[in-house]
Amino acid sequence: MTGTEVAQRKQETVFSFSRVGNAAVVTLACPAVREWQASVLASYLSDVVERNRGRAVIVDVGGVAQFSCAWINTLITLTDRALSMGGQLWVVGLSRDARRMMRSTGLLRRLRMAVTTGEALAEVGEGTVSPWRMAVARMLAIPVLPPPRAKVA
Repeated sequence: MTGTEVAQRKQETVFSFSRVGNAAVVTLACPAVREWQASVLASYLSDVVERNRGRAVIVDVGGVAQFSCAWINTLITLTDRALSMGGQLWVVGLSRDARRMMRSTGLLRRLRMAVTTGEALAEVGEGTVSPWRMAVARMLAIPVLPPPRAKVA
C-alpha cells in the first residue's frame, strides 16, 4: 500500500440516508471523492439502488469539495443500473463550476442533475419538502413524507 492510498483511506466519508415518499435521498459529505472513496460509495449506493428498485434515488453531493473521474464513472454506472431497474438516479448539489464542466463534456446526456434535492423530488413526483423538515429528518435519521397531494374532484 502506498502513502497516497493510506492518506486517502484516512479521509472521512460521511453519508446519511433518508426517505421522502418513495424516493431515497443519500447525502454525502467528504473533502474529496477519489478512487478509493468512489469504490466504497459505489458499493453502498448500489445497495440503495437495488433496494429502491424502480424508484428514484437522489444523491446530494453538496458536501463534496472535489471529485475524480472515478466518481463520475461511478455515477454513470449507478445511473445506468437504476434505469435498467425502472428507476432513476439524480445527482444534486454540484457546484456551479462542476455543473458547467458536466454540461461542456456532454455528461448531462448520461446523468440526471438538479440544483437542489427539492427540485429533484418535484421532478420525480414526490412534491416538495421544506428545508427545515429535511434537515430535522436527516439529523434524526427518520423518513420524511411529502405533504399529501390534493384530491382531484
